[in-house]
Amino acid sequence: MGMVSEDGKTARRAYREYVEKEGAEEGRNPLEDVYGGVILGSRGFIKQALRTLKEAALDQEEIARRRELRKFEIEDVIEAVCSYFEVPADRLTEGGNDLRDMAIYLLKRHTSGLNRQIGEFFEGLTYSGVSKANQRFSMRMSGDRSLRKAVENITKSLSNVKV
Repeated sequence: MGMVSEDGKTARRAYREYVEKEGAEEGRNPLEDVYGGVILGSRGFIKQALRTLKEAALDQEEIARRRELRKFEIEDVIEAVCSYFEVPADRLTEGGNDLRDMAIYLLKRHTSGLNRQIGEFFEGLTYSGVSKANQRFSMRMSGDRSLRKAVENITKSLSNVKV
């Protein structure tokens, strides 16, 4: 409510007016436009709300629907990885390489894609294969500073949230 107005009474009134106005449209369900399962409002309002979130806040388990708030598409993350390493996307789909495992790790962190969906991008990799690649890369990254730095740089190239 503090994002609508600093005065609590004004904020409640303004938000109620917004919801009632949206609900007044014939046959339209305003909940269809809920972003990430938790934010209802105009595009500008949603952007303003998302700017207040910090990446650390999105990592906290107490944040409901946090995966949906990190709403990057698989293609967005793939593009960021390919751009960083200056390689074509088909290079990432090759089995058993660090780029593929890094892409899987980033997809697991920054998209709401399920293992099955991520596996389909990587030419039929099974959901368990996605899980194993993610685990394998996480273990490698814990002992390899250059991998951590690359992941950090790619993550920075993606904005905190996407509307």
